[in-house]
Formats: sequence, structure tokens, C-alpha cells
Amino acid sequence: MVSRRGDIVLSLTTGSLLRLPPGQSLTQAELPGLSPSSADPTVARVSSNPKDPSILGLTNLSTSNWTVELPGKGPVSVPPQKTVRLEHGVRINFGPLTGVIEDELLQGSVVVTPGWRLRVTRGSLAGQEYAIGPGTHRVGRGPGATIVVPHASLEPEHFRLDVAGNEVILQNLARTCDLQVGGQGTGHARLGPGDEFGTGQLGFKVVNQALEGLAIGSRSWFSRWPGWVRVGVAGSALATSLLAFLALELSYGEKAPHILPVTLLTMSAVIPAAVMTYLIEKHNLSGISYKTLGGTFLLGGTLGIISTYFLQISAALAGAGLLLGPVFAGLFEEPAKLVATCWRWRHPAYDKPMDGLIIGTMSGFGFAVFETAGYGYEYLVKAGLAGLLGVQVIRGLLSPFCHGLWTGIVCAAFWESGRTITGGLTDGRFLKALATAVFLHVIWNLGADVSGWLMLISAGVGVKVYRARLARRGYSA
Repeated sequence: MVSRRGDIVLSLTTGSLLRLPPGQSLTQAELPGLSPSSADPTVARVSSNPKDPSILGLTNLSTSNWTVELPGKGPVSVPPQKTVRLEHGVRINFGPLTGVIEDELLQGSVVVTPGWRLRVTRGSLAGQEYAIGPGTHRVGRGPGATIVVPHASLEPEHFRLDVAGNEVILQNLARTCDLQVGGQGTGHARLGPGDEFGTGQLGFKVVNQALEGLAIGSRSWFSRWPGWVRVGVAGSALATSLLAFLALELSYGEKAPHILPVTLLTMSAVIPAAVMTYLIEKHNLSGISYKTLGGTFLLGGTLGIISTYFLQISAALAGAGLLLGPVFAGLFEEPAKLVATCWRWRHPAYDKPMDGLIIGTMSGFGFAVFETAGYGYEYLVKAGLAGLLGVQVIRGLLSPFCHGLWTGIVCAAFWESGRTITGGLTDGRFLKALATAVFLHVIWNLGADVSGWLMLISAGVGVKVYRARLARRGYSA
């Protein structure tokens, strides 16, 4: 089918692609599993906005509720007779199948079906193929799998495939990781058309006739790296470049370089950005929106810094700054970073401890970035570039694994206790997590004054506790 510029296409998990011009009606034959609300077999219809004909919508004429996922936002329910606006990237769950809206196809482009497919290449099921449309697919032999491959060597949910544009993300779900890509064991890989992988007694290949020219061998070496590695490398390169420009400005006697703020923030954000990308790629099972992640990052940084200000005032009034500062900082800052997540405490889609772990980590990263940037400025004034580099090496590398992970641990326990203040204060799991975060905070702050080894110990223990939470999908036990 040849498409014109401006066509809107619905790409279904069955492999079908449907053009959606104004007035187009979709029936049960095109959207199987939906029942019409009248004798008319139509279950959906495309209409244009009377005020702006360029805006199209899809009206639900079936008897079922649809679930719509907007780019950067959470899921929204679309009941019968309601309309969803058709925009590129919108994902519609019709119940038994899912579709993604695609638009702006180039003049003369050819829509090729069946799109992405998973082919069995080795074992007793060799030759079998399964359609994998845009979205997430859980592959295994059990009823919980969205793609059932009936083979004894597979677990009920063995691995996950995330189809996103020109690539497929492979993620292990089995208790024992036996995925092999290119002869190497892995738990996570990015696949292009024609790439193969194996697990147990079976071999698989992902194929897409329309994208055969984009096979992994023809893609750039940089695009084959995991997302978090690419973010870390690109962020480090940017931070290094900015630091070089800053050094150049300072060498010319500039006392207030304009590039200083962005340099400090970029250097402080490299590690948090890479770690957060890793968490989103591997553990963001609820599809937490970038709006939530970004907003929580800013709130965590802002409220955390404000709490530090109140701590300094309290210490000054008590006349025991040297004692209260390091020891009791956690009593101010940890609750503040938790409060920064309060705008998502009642979000219906983010109700699992793993969601709390990720959202809390982002709040802690916000504070870590702002605090590290502040220390960077302080030491730049005191000791020049050498002082700035010293702070970034120590705090820039370690602080995210402290502040970020501590808050993630606390928020996971808070989500586990029901996401209410009363529930948290009466739940031993939350109180234990909060006490752990405060204690590690004390060790971290004492390390800055006593010995750097204490900072390493604090970071190491935090990573160990956090990894245990990740392995249990956010739960304490």
C-alpha cells in the first residue's frame, strides 16, 4: 500500500497496518475482539475536528473501554462513545490487541506487512513465527506470556521484547539468565533486523522485511551500545568539553564565566543520567512518564537544598554546627526527598514498590546533582579548577549512589506500606528503610570530615541494599 504525506497509520500487534483517513470506519474484522454497541459492525470511526480539520480523533463505538498511553504520560481510559486524539506515538490498547499511531509517512513510501516477527530457528519448533508489533511482549510457555511458545525449556515468562522503531530490546525475565547473543551470555541486548539469540534448546531471530538494511552489522558501533553506556559516554564528553571552555575562560582572567552554571550541573549529572537510563531500560515496568521523572528530579533537588538550609539555621541556633551538621543532616534531607515524590503518591498507574524505587531514586538524584554543583562552585572559588575536579571525582561519582539510592530505598518501602503517612509511620518496613537511609547519610557526612573510606562504605552498603530491592522488584522481602 502506497501512502501519501500526512497519512495516519494504526500499526497493530497482529502485524497489520491500517490507514486512518477522516471518515474511515473500523469493524470487528479489522479490530478482532471488540464488540459493536449496535447492529452496525463498526467498532471505531475516524473523525476530524470541526474547528481544525487537520486534527483527527478515533471514537470508541464498541462496548469495551480502551486504554490509551500518550507519549510521556500515563494510561488514560477511553469509555464507549469517547474520542481519543490521533497523534504520532499514541498507543491504544483495544483489549486483545494493541495499536500504535504513526504519521507523516514520506511520499511514495511503502507500508510493508507483517512488520516485526519473531522466528524460531533452532529446536523442535524451528520454523514457527510470531508477530511482534510495537510495544512490549512477554515470551514464555505459561498463560502469563503474551506470546506463548510451547516448549519445556522455557519458563512461563522467559524473556521480554520491546519493539521500538528500528530495533527490538531483549530483556531476560527468567530466574536463571541463559540468553545468548553473538555467543555471549547477556540479560539485555539491542537487536536489529536479522539478529539472532538463543535460550535453552531454542534459537530465535527477529526479522523485519522493511528494515533488512538496518541489520546490526550495518548500524554504527555507537548505536549497538546499551542506552545507559551511550548516555554516560556522551555526557562525559559534553562535561569534558564544557570544563575545557571553563578553564579557557578562567585563564583569560574571567571572574564570572557565563559557562560556569551549565558546566557544574552537567558534570554533576553525568552519573545520575546514566544510572537512570539503565533503570528505565531494564526496570521501568509501569512506563513511568518523563514528566513524572523530570518533575520529581526538580522537586527532589529543590526541597533537598531547602532542607539543608533549615539544617544550617538549626545548627547555628543550637551552637553545635560541627555535630548537628554531619550527624543529623539525614533527619532533614531524607524526609524532604521523600516529600518531593508526594505528587505521585496517589497516581493509580504507579502503585508498585518498583515504581516507588525508581521515582524515589530520581528525587535523590535531583538533590545529588544540585548539592554536588554547589560544592563544585564552593571549591572552585577556594582552590580553583583543581578543587572543582577533586569535588567532582569524589562527590560526582559517589553522591548519586548515596543520595539517589537511599531515597529510592525509602520510597520503595513507602509505596509498600500503602503510600500514606499514617501507613508508613506504623509499618516496620518503612521505618527500617528510613532508619537505614539516615544512618548511611550519617556515615557519608562523617566520611567527608573524618575519612574518605567512610564515604566508600556508605556508598557500597547503599548499592548492596538497593540491588536487593531491584532483585525483588522493589519489595523488602
